[in-house]
Amino acid sequence: MLQVLPSYRDTRFASLIYGSNLSDVVITGHKGTINGQGKSWWAKYRNVGFKSIQRPMLIEIQSSENVQISNINLIDSPMWSIHPVYCRNVIIKGVKISNPVDSPNTDGINPDSCFNTLIEDCFVVSGNDCVGLKSGIDQNGIVVGRPIETLLIRRFSCIAPNGAGIAMGSEMSGGIKGVRMEDVTLHNTQSGSLPTSDV
Repeated sequence: MLQVLPSYRDTRFASLIYGSNLSDVVITGHKGTINGQGKSWWAKYRNVGFKSIQRPMLIEIQSSENVQISNINLIDSPMWSIHPVYCRNVIIKGVKISNPVDSPNTDGINPDSCFNTLIEDCFVVSGNDCVGLKSGIDQNGIVVGRPIETLLIRRFSCIAPNGAGIAMGSEMSGGIKGVRMEDVTLHNTQSGSLPTSDV
């Protein structure tokens, strides 16, 4: 089990791939596949008694700088697929994420209170949001006060019949500054963003 993040409130299981307080992190692999084996986690989540503890992310990098995740396929994440949190200088490029569209809360990419993030040339199939911009929840997020700031999403496409293409507004108590989207294609999503916009 991991400690509660400062801007959140829930205990959570450790991610399959996790790192904290690192520099120059590279996760890459010539289109190799990382399987999160999420089916058993989804079944536990659907049991009402398990919802008070967060399932693990597939990849979570915390309080780090110069992070690159590229050229890999991620499938069947227990919860969110990629979660950089409190990081600086993050590149997520050439990543394909595939989670069943009925899998619970299996977001694709959730940059969280990060500064200077690039998401490009990615394709996501998600059980919830394809990209979810985060900065903490409720009073915890307000007290920590770390916005997601300076983020570019380009050449991105996704499918999310049970969620948003690009979600802004959920778990955003720390704020959001300087987000740009270019050449974004959202297929069969409940909601989404304009193809080109600035926030």
